[in-house]
Amino acid sequence: MCASSAARRGIRRESCGNGGAKGASAVSALARPIRYLLRQGIRWRTRRLTRFETRIDGVPLVFSVEDRHSKRWFLPRYYGGRLHEPPVTRLLWRVLEGRSCFVDVGAHLGWYACLAAKRLEHGRVYAFEMDAANFELLRTNLALNRCANVSAVRKAVGRAGGVGRYDRAAGPSSTLALSARGEGGASVEVVSLDAFLQRENACPDVVKIDVEGAELDVLAGMETTLASARPRLFVEVHPQALTLRNASVRNVLERLGRHGYAVFEIAGLRGRDTAVRLKPCELPDAIAANTMLYASVDLGGVEDLVERS
Repeated sequence: MCASSAARRGIRRESCGNGGAKGASAVSALARPIRYLLRQGIRWRTRRLTRFETRIDGVPLVFSVEDRHSKRWFLPRYYGGRLHEPPVTRLLWRVLEGRSCFVDVGAHLGWYACLAAKRLEHGRVYAFEMDAANFELLRTNLALNRCANVSAVRKAVGRAGGVGRYDRAAGPSSTLALSARGEGGASVEVVSLDAFLQRENACPDVVKIDVEGAELDVLAGMETTLASARPRLFVEVHPQALTLRNASVRNVLERLGRHGYAVFEIAGLRGRDTAVRLKPCELPDAIAANTMLYASVDLGGVEDLVERS
């Protein structure tokens, strides 16, 4: 084959490759409006709904969607009974088996608090939510699920007791965080987990932390708990919000490491993957998006979920 013929064939192949890329791009561009229309259709069909209902392992969960924030949070994302953050939900359900105490720091609407209350039928749950609007919705959902074993606490959790400030949204919100500089239009009482748990004479088996960048403050305020109770941890890290506090995901891992914790990323947090996979967190600086971490001093009960290199 002469060089010019080969070149022409190469051009045709390249053109075909570009055509394939353009085709994929066109499909992607077409999918966006289709997804939008599907979401709008779900919103229209669910506009009169007042409850969102789902099940995990046959156990029912129900949440109010009477207010605008709750409706937008649950629908259309979980329409049809889908689970919130399926890998995290399923892992927490598994880890809570046979436990007696769960602490939810940053409870928001109460998804994980209600889940834990159903799992720990004879145990105790402490659900912390600092914002008044969120707190009322949390209490509503706890009542709907008949969670008599949950203590809802309208306080923020930090390094030590005191008063913190934050910018309150116009209504309920899932992205509120205490100000690192003590600024903001709303004030709230702050407690450390160590002090609170000592007063309650409680020893947590599992703790979930989702505080929009204040992760290190919560961990700093539970040093005694980490050293003595050794709870399993679910910690959502917020890299950008941590940076605003002159901190990083690496700092979070280092603090946990000093207590002997092995840390894993729960894979597929935002996707549609429902399988639970734990990826060893070896490159913390590579975590650029909000990510839920699982940390434990041992792998009892979850060894089969760890990805091996």
